[in-house]
Amino acid sequence: MYADIDWVAMSLAERIAPTKALYRAFMAVAKRQRVKGDLLLFQALGETDTGGTDYLSNFRKGKIDKHKVRDIHLWLAQNHFDLALETAPDLFPHKPTDPFDDFIDKHAILGKLRILRIKQEMGIVQRFALQQKLCA
Repeated sequence: MYADIDWVAMSLAERIAPTKALYRAFMAVAKRQRVKGDLLLFQALGETDTGGTDYLSNFRKGKIDKHKVRDIHLWLAQNHFDLALETAPDLFPHKPTDPFDDFIDKHAILGKLRILRIKQEMGIVQRFALQQKLCA
């Protein structure tokens, strides 16, 4: 998860300024893609419903739901990082990564793995015909 900003833990007052900055980055993407902001918003949130018209207005005012703003932030980071960084650099300090990849990068020991070729065996698995011969 892209969690440099804990949108859910922040109070509404604390979220307003960064949400407005996120809105500007979001609208820069909409402008570049030549798509209406409300349609892109539903795409970013994974919603097929075009619901009410206040979502975009509330987003512009910095008063969108904390879970929605978290999801939009992640969506921008994953799908439009370069433009989002250019528009709101404080909100996108680094590209998002996968937690498993982060774990591997943190704990990997380079140069300590080698591949050994073993006999052409099936280990504990045997072909049925071979098993019958052995049991007979």
